[in-house]
Amino acid sequence: MDIKVLNAFLKEFQNESDRAAAVLAVCFLDNMIDSVLERFFIQEPKFVGKRILGSSSLVAINSFAKKIRIAFALGLLRREEYEALEVIRGIRNDFAHELHGLSFKNGSIRDRCKNLRVAKMVMKGPLSKVKYTDTPRKRF
Repeated sequence: MDIKVLNAFLKEFQNESDRAAAVLAVCFLDNMIDSVLERFFIQEPKFVGKRILGSSSLVAINSFAKKIRIAFALGLLRREEYEALEVIRGIRNDFAHELHGLSFKNGSIRDRCKNLRVAKMVMKGPLSKVKYTDTPRKRF
């Protein structure tokens, strides 16, 4: 991943409301999972793009939930990554379906974010040069 793309995403993420940040983060992760799956699938972009991946009801894998489950089943994600993505998906769904009043400070969301161990692993590894304060929102 290009560090400039990541920094641009993080800058936008940090300026959004908690609700928008949750949706934006999953959009970013969804695109990353697409990239991982695309590298694994046959190299026929038109077929994969029109028949396998996307958000249309006409494609085989049309949701974040399906993508992460298939990526895990294919061995493209470790168990810790898969479990973290399921937690992140659940938090995003909470924000998407609750009319108002949610933030990363809410008990259930805060606690689930605190348990995202992958965040610490990533911050010690590939993103060690990125400034990071350990808050539920930033861990998310």
